Amino acid sequence: MPEFEVTLNTLYELLQSHTLRFDRMDERFDRMDQRFDRADERFDRMDQRFEGADKRTDTIEAKLGRIESVQNAMALRLITVETTVLEHSSLLSSLDIRVNSLHGLVEELERRTGRIEQEYIMITEALRRLEGRFDKLEADRLRERIAALEARVQALETAQA
Repeated sequence: MPEFEVTLNTLYELLQSHTLRFDRMDERFDRMDQRFDRADERFDRMDQRFEGADKRTDTIEAKLGRIESVQNAMALRLITVETTVLEHSSLLSSLDIRVNSLHGLVEELERRTGRIEQEYIMITEALRRLEGRFDKLEADRLRERIAALEARVQALETAQA
C-alpha cells in the first residue's frame, strides 16, 4: 500500500472537497428546514382549526346536556301523566257502571210514571161519567173524593219526582 503523504496541500484539497460537500449538505438541510417550517405552519393551522372544532364541540355538548335534562324532566312528567290517566280511567269505569245503573232506574221510573198518568186519566174520565149519572148530592161527594184522589196522586207524583 502506498503511503499517503500528509501535506498542507493535500489537507487543503481534502478540506476543499469536503467543504463543497458540506455546503451542499447545508443547502439540503436548509431546504429540509424550510419544508419542516412549512409543515409546522400547516400543523399550527390544523391545531387552530381543532381548537375551534373543540370549542364548537364543547358548545354542542353543553346544548345536548341541556336537551337531555329537558328530556328527563319531560319523561318524569309523562310518567306522572300516565299514572294520573290510569287512576282516572279506573274512576271513570266505575262511574260508567254507576251511570248505566242510574239510567236503568230512570227508565223504570219513567215507565211507572207513564202508567200512573194513564191510570189517573182513566180514573178522572170514569169519575166524570159517573158525575153525570148521579144527582147533585152524589156529585158533590164524588167531587170531594176526586179532589182527595187527585191530591193523593199529586202527592205520589211529587214524591217520585
